[in-house]
Amino acid sequence: MAEQIKNKTRTVVLFLKCITSALTIYTCIFILASTKLEVNKSINFANKGSTLDRLVEDTLGDDSKHEPDYDCDSKRMICGRCIPNKERTNFTIRAMNETTQEKVIMIGFKGYGQTNNRLIELYKAIHAANVAKSSLYIVAGSWAHSVLSLFLDKGGIQHFEQTFGARIIKRKYFGLGPFDIGTAQVEKFNGEDLFYYKFRSKNSSDEIEAIARELLFFLLSNAKSRTCSSVNYFGLQSHTEPYTVIHSRWMKRTDMDCLTRLRRHARNVFTQQNIRLDRTAPCELPPSYIRSILVQNDLMYTTDANVTANVTHSRQLSSSPIYVITDGFNRAIIQTLKEDPLIGHRIYEVPDNDVVRWVIGDMMLGALSSVFIGTLTSTMSMNIARTRIALGFDGTTNYI
Repeated sequence: MAEQIKNKTRTVVLFLKCITSALTIYTCIFILASTKLEVNKSINFANKGSTLDRLVEDTLGDDSKHEPDYDCDSKRMICGRCIPNKERTNFTIRAMNETTQEKVIMIGFKGYGQTNNRLIELYKAIHAANVAKSSLYIVAGSWAHSVLSLFLDKGGIQHFEQTFGARIIKRKYFGLGPFDIGTAQVEKFNGEDLFYYKFRSKNSSDEIEAIARELLFFLLSNAKSRTCSSVNYFGLQSHTEPYTVIHSRWMKRTDMDCLTRLRRHARNVFTQQNIRLDRTAPCELPPSYIRSILVQNDLMYTTDANVTANVTHSRQLSSSPIYVITDGFNRAIIQTLKEDPLIGHRIYEVPDNDVVRWVIGDMMLGALSSVFIGTLTSTMSMNIARTRIALGFDGTTNYI
């Protein structure tokens, strides 16, 4: 028991370090994964043949643990769900003043990657402008403008400009090199420049992470109604009952699938840190892994309030739902979860249609979950984890 407590404490410390290290994300998530797996093994993570009693080791679940312990009002609700919404720290970039000489950073020139890569590029651009004491210009109709439009309506984008000191400019500037707007010198960045950009300041990782959380909080708390599509589909609005989200990101084999990426990074971590990592479970998400996380968060079982806690047969399998969002490249993962005798009855997949299933709806479902289980090599999983912390959820309920 003492060793379990020690492992869990170490996990929390590593998580806090990892989630604030945006520039070394893969190293951090694998170190964290290693620690998480050690903790999980202490409750029979790897033993797929465990009985109910051996699996939980006398741990009784209590779903009431996840009910909000704070008053919920309109300011603490997104998609009808209560959020902790702790105190925020605002990060503002100076708005462009064309009558004075200053520098301008302009983005929108050729995006890099998909939506969540581009979110990373966007908050790195905000940070770059902040460090350089420059104004931020975003080309209208560009990848950066399109990312904002996924979350925000026209009024929301105007609010973004005011909050972050940015400006959406006409597309006529697109593709031009450094040039003058009044007396301002303009520097342009494309998406790939930003995604791989490394800042020299030793505090940059913390600053980028703080801006990332602020941006993600802003986007979700000001999001248009369509972003609640998955939450609404499952009837989760106006409810406080806990639910779990699993994000399975297998990726195309031509782009290096999850296992290939995991094994490559595992080798790097072993070489650099002398830490051995599980090279399959974080991608394959086996039922034993999911069950161990549910046990840690008291979401595996419920207890009869009329029966004393030391009576073993009072355990009942929880019905708290588990929703799976996936890229669809490995259907066997979901099928295996559905066939598990202990949690299969709780597995629900977000339907694959244009009305309910889309990337921002998936992100919102994950961000508002009670427990989030992500994929190690996915920028979407990392952004969901960041968003949950920004919304005030306990960081130890992120498993990535």
